[in-house]
Amino acid sequence: VSILKHAVPFAESLLIFSDLSQFVLKSNEFLSPQTVRIDVTTNFEASLTAKPVAAGKYVFFGVNKGLSSGVREFYVEVQAETNDATDITSHIPEYLKGDVSQIAASSNADMILLRTNSSDEENNIFVYSYHWQGTEKVQSAWSKWKFDDKIINFSFLEDEIYFVFERGTKVYLEQMTLGEDEAIETTTNSHSIHLDRRVKLTSAYSSSGFQSAYYADAGTSNGNLKFVNKEGDEKTEAEVIATAPTSSAPIYAGIEYTFKYHFSEQVMRDPQREIAYTTGRLQLRNMSLNFSKTGFFKVNIKPIGHDLATRADDTSVGLDQNGVRKGYQR
Repeated sequence: VSILKHAVPFAESLLIFSDLSQFVLKSNEFLSPQTVRIDVTTNFEASLTAKPVAAGKYVFFGVNKGLSSGVREFYVEVQAETNDATDITSHIPEYLKGDVSQIAASSNADMILLRTNSSDEENNIFVYSYHWQGTEKVQSAWSKWKFDDKIINFSFLEDEIYFVFERGTKVYLEQMTLGEDEAIETTTNSHSIHLDRRVKLTSAYSSSGFQSAYYADAGTSNGNLKFVNKEGDEKTEAEVIATAPTSSAPIYAGIEYTFKYHFSEQVMRDPQREIAYTTGRLQLRNMSLNFSKTGFFKVNIKPIGHDLATRADDTSVGLDQNGVRKGYQR
């Protein structure tokens, strides 16, 4: 007996999920109580705490792997007239700790978000970014977003993600824009103004009322807030009160955060067979970073067996106490 738990409209039919099988509801002619039928289409074990979600030509659903979880990508093979569900977490079998409790997908961003019921991951969102070039998937990347408080829910709406956070005794609805928004410096080397929990101030600023509305959770005080104008200049709270922001000269308030990116392991590829070499030892001498419209950042380089070197600007290249370069460009 199959207990049917979720139904997802997909590929001109209704895809129905049970714990052990997937079914398709359809009919030969018109759909009616006399012609409707349910056929088994695939037999994949599924963890259905989270409802499967459709994005473009695919449906994503969770699977249980003991203490960890996986995700399968269900699709229709048109030429072979068959259905299949590829494990898109086969290369990271222990990355998703706990059982998948929620999945959200965006076909605009080619991205799915999910969270698990693991107590160690209640502040984190797992992110799967993919990109198709014709019939070839050229990107299949997993990563993690770490937040400061417990995530209750999230959902995509066009190019924005809405989150519900629990902080102390209060609940907050917050928005993340995936594209570039209007908070951009007006200087020549303009870049976005990045502040966590950012609020746009366009009128007289009241310290107590502002904190109560947006930052009343425990552990956050006005001393943690940063105020930045459209020119990217940081302002004190006293200056914000004195100048009274306007719609034409707004001030952005928010909390500083640290953004880190760890590059994937670099591999050498065979240009003719389009495969990666998995044997031998790869040695890199130089690596170049292309960037634009960015604020300050620094790069840490840690070759195996060498000391950590940091490059923060054109004058700092990881020097030891004698002024000798170390660990960089080895």
